Amino acid sequence: MTSSGGLTESTLKASCKTLFKYLSDMKGDVPKKSNFLNKLITIFEENMKDERVTIPLMKTLEMLLESAYLSEDELSPELKKVHALTVQECNKSKNIVKLMGSVGVFTNMLAYKD
Repeated sequence: MTSSGGLTESTLKASCKTLFKYLSDMKGDVPKKSNFLNKLITIFEENMKDERVTIPLMKTLEMLLESAYLSEDELSPELKKVHALTVQECNKSKNIVKLMGSVGVFTNMLAYKD
């Protein structure tokens, strides 16, 4: 996940391509996408307030939300959990990088219902 959330340009491109290929193979398979999203949620929960994990994770979530790979209505409960975890992670934070990561998640969630 770290490389998807940022490091070098070449690593970012390669990891994005691989991640989007993986998600494309799940096209129309909501249970698989739900399982994938729940794994990201578990990583978020287990690493709450560990900025080495949560900031790249938020950047990855931003990228996924922006690309509309997780746009199925059935994923709404998982997306609500992502929202709640992002709020919890950034509550009372003054870390501008973390706050910018959360802005990306929140703004891309505006396109989703509920």
